[in-house]
Amino acid sequence: MDVILLRHGETIHNIQGKYSSDECPLSEEGVLQIERAADKIDKMIIDKIWVSPLYRTRETLEIINKYHKIPYEIRDEVSEIDAGLLKGKTFNEGMTLYPEEIEDYLFDYVNNPLPKGESIQEAFERARRVVKELKKQSGNILIITHGGFISLLLAYLLGDVKNYHRFDIDNGSFTLIKMDDFPRIRYINRI
Repeated sequence: MDVILLRHGETIHNIQGKYSSDECPLSEEGVLQIERAADKIDKMIIDKIWVSPLYRTRETLEIINKYHKIPYEIRDEVSEIDAGLLKGKTFNEGMTLYPEEIEDYLFDYVNNPLPKGESIQEAFERARRVVKELKKQSGNILIITHGGFISLLLAYLLGDVKNYHRFDIDNGSFTLIKMDDFPRIRYINRI
């Protein structure tokens, strides 16, 4: 079984260097990235789609399913790491508004969340549960999700949450995991 991870297209907040808010739309370039991704899907066998509930991933799904009528489910568990009060803000704005919380985050980013957000460890556990559920599935699944969540899944497969920051997942790119008894990463950031 293949798990194909697609990061949503570039958003307005990505351009601005901000943590994307839940309702942030794709940019013009983001729409083009997903149009190109939709073309690549022609060469893939996909039985169903799981999609994050955030606007940018639902917009990505709409573009994909304009060309491919693939059954889908909205799945909260494949959502982005919750940036809490920093949604729609830059990291520097967060440092000004929440200096103590950001200092704690910088000291231990794995266990200390951004202000009112989700810690990397909490999100890592969510990724673990998703992998466990994926192992029970049949057929190939496309997951339309986020760079942070893709990084978490890869970190989980490599066995250490601290691998989370070792990945830089491009907008509109595909990552493929062979989800057998022993999951294998086939490729990352294919456009």
